[in-house]
Amino acid sequence: MYYLIVVIFTILTITYGCLYYLCSKRINWRLNIPVSTWLKRMHYLLITIVVIDLILISTTEYHYKGLWTSRIFIITYVITGLLIYQLVNKSVLNRLERIYFIVSGYLPVVLGLFALIPFLGAFTIFTFGMKLFYPAEEILFNNEDIRIQSSIQGPMGSSILKIVEKDVITERTHHSVFGFSTEDYDSLIVVYNKDSIHIRLTTDRFWVVNSDTIHDKGLFFTVQNRKQHMFNSEYKVFNK
Repeated sequence: MYYLIVVIFTILTITYGCLYYLCSKRINWRLNIPVSTWLKRMHYLLITIVVIDLILISTTEYHYKGLWTSRIFIITYVITGLLIYQLVNKSVLNRLERIYFIVSGYLPVVLGLFALIPFLGAFTIFTFGMKLFYPAEEILFNNEDIRIQSSIQGPMGSSILKIVEKDVITERTHHSVFGFSTEDYDSLIVVYNKDSIHIRLTTDRFWVVNSDTIHDKGLFFTVQNRKQHMFNSEYKVFNK
């Protein structure tokens, strides 16, 4: 099954490459110069936004607020990169820009060939694809302060619990629990205090020590209550 998926994926990307080449040679219609210039500039703006997001993630663990915000920017950036050379008036592109957009247009073919590398190629592509198009397996709790979600790490990975702390325009993955399953825990309770938010995952099945507080009955996390509101409130996400 694995090899069948890889072969199908490679055939599709190579077919795309052939169609892309034929379209570039036989279709002469192009957008007018003002629209072409606007589309090109929008693509460069998307590059800037995506690069800033990647820098934030790699250096501070922050990223743009919202489950899909960063992903929409990335997807739009890729789509515009694939289509610009076929759509814009060539007079708005200099020599380096033409090379860049031609290479961008053939990116799926490169991915198809990369997928042929045994295990590494397909695993890398499918892992990235799952992270991009399937950001959360389940949203367990979500309000204006935090989001608690379970996500799948990859085609062969187990679920991971993420506690995301929200700010004005950014958010940060505050805690992560690998190998998470709701079946392993008896309750998930979110408690608001005046200065902090406590997330309690309780269980009687095993000992867990990778949390803010070492405890033999579950996981306890603390997130700052920045707005100091809703304190003395308690939310039972699930309680078996």
